Amino acid sequence: MKSSGYLSIFVFLASACAGPSQVSAQNATGRSTVGASLKRNPSKDPQRVAYESWVRSYESGPLRGALGDNNEIKFTITAIEGDDRKLDDKTASHFDPDSFITRYGCAVSTEGTISFFQVSPRNVKGSGPERLPNENVKKLNQLIAHLPDDGSRLPPPGRLLVIRVATGDDVLVRVYDRADAPDEILEILRLTQSRIMSWAPSIEPLSKWSAGDYSSYGGFSLYADGTQIVSSGANGPFRIWDAESFALLKELSLSFIPLPNGYAKNPTPVFGLTFSPDRSLVVVDGMGQVDVRDARSWEGIRQLAEPDIGRERHGLTCPIFTPDGHFLLLQSDEPAVRIFDTRTWNKVDTIPGMAPGAVAYFPAPNGDRAIYASKSGSIGLWDANAHREVAELDTSGRILRVSFSPDESLVAVLTLHQNNTTNAPNNYRFRIWRVSNGEFAHELRPFEQPAFEIVGILWWPNGKYLLAATRSDFFFTTRGVGIWNVETGRFRGEFSGCIASVYGFALLPDGKRLVEGCGDGTVFVWDAASAIAKIGQFENSLQGR
Repeated sequence: MKSSGYLSIFVFLASACAGPSQVSAQNATGRSTVGASLKRNPSKDPQRVAYESWVRSYESGPLRGALGDNNEIKFTITAIEGDDRKLDDKTASHFDPDSFITRYGCAVSTEGTISFFQVSPRNVKGSGPERLPNENVKKLNQLIAHLPDDGSRLPPPGRLLVIRVATGDDVLVRVYDRADAPDEILEILRLTQSRIMSWAPSIEPLSKWSAGDYSSYGGFSLYADGTQIVSSGANGPFRIWDAESFALLKELSLSFIPLPNGYAKNPTPVFGLTFSPDRSLVVVDGMGQVDVRDARSWEGIRQLAEPDIGRERHGLTCPIFTPDGHFLLLQSDEPAVRIFDTRTWNKVDTIPGMAPGAVAYFPAPNGDRAIYASKSGSIGLWDANAHREVAELDTSGRILRVSFSPDESLVAVLTLHQNNTTNAPNNYRFRIWRVSNGEFAHELRPFEQPAFEIVGILWWPNGKYLLAATRSDFFFTTRGVGIWNVETGRFRGEFSGCIASVYGFALLPDGKRLVEGCGDGTVFVWDAASAIAKIGQFENSLQGR
């Protein structure tokens, strides 16, 4: 006798919160219903018959929220996972397929409250109700009133998203593919703050090796010539690795930084590494100050910091070299741009073509365009040749990273904003703009949800995909290198494996392998070229649905 793993109360709650226990058109009931219908009408589309059979039991009401939510429910959203699990013969002889299925989601009431639920065979969780922001409720009402058609086709198992809407005595049911949900549905998921994520392939690492001990902060970078990799924890040492064999070549401690008077300063803790265009210098980004080191010997050259004001001092971050390497630009949290001539290390007020009064400045590799922040807090696209603003990109925010596409037709801008809408302390905005006119192209989100952390930006060589290390949940969770299709703006996959903070990641010179340094001391290697090819095939399969 098979066991479903459900207690009677669990079956009741699953029906109340997430719909019926039927989740797959391939189960016994679904097969018999579809088969009987096709016998009666052999010309009817089998996929539509399977869809109608699957949704029929979802069309019964009334809708209910999580346990303890007694409000009148207007609509529910349910994600279904585990229905794609393939059972071996031994497991299948003891358990029904439903024994491994989890349903989770939310219920929104006519009063604008929301409750959350998760129902699995051996566990029921719930929270709420709590009130949604009025602005969110207004937008949700508009979106729910005009749900896009679902094509009357069931998505593949593991990707089903069910929306049920109370319409008088009836219940409207729509089933969407979490891998390719319409924009309106993704916006509904964000407005409800449900944290239901889109579905995307997870790419496992090809190999890994230990490059050091655990450290919350550190640096990881590919040498400018691509032949070597450098890694370091916050307090060192610098470890140099061969980029082809991954063999350790040498290990160097954090040496002191010399002063003009013959004394020396303690080195800055390693929070990041930036190489100069000519490969001769490396900047170590630390706790509000930076160390400049010789990239060959790793000996200290100069420490750059803001002057002390009483017991306080403004921090310097975000080091970036101008394309010719003649200047190093740093962001002061005053706010202001600090510019240093790399030939003398004297401070200068501006560089040729720079936007006047800029408090942050990120020039394109060819020097024609730049992203800058003004004293008023706005962020703009700057034409360095014409000495004018091309477009205002945002009214506020702090620029964290800027990366121009290989052909410099697009620019990805990562900014940080004060967050007033979710429980996360910060609000990251990761957007793509057209360099020619400043036209907005896309906003990028990991799993189509707000990001809680974004580290690094890397363009795929052909410019079709963009990679960034992200943390997609507020709680303790793994960090992945997300993959976005630049043409559509959709999240299309994740290089997974890192369980701690990300020091950095890079594509090796062969254009095939991706490496990432993690805070637990592990370096991961992926076959990125094969992964990108499979993602292309995955996207083609979505177009055929």
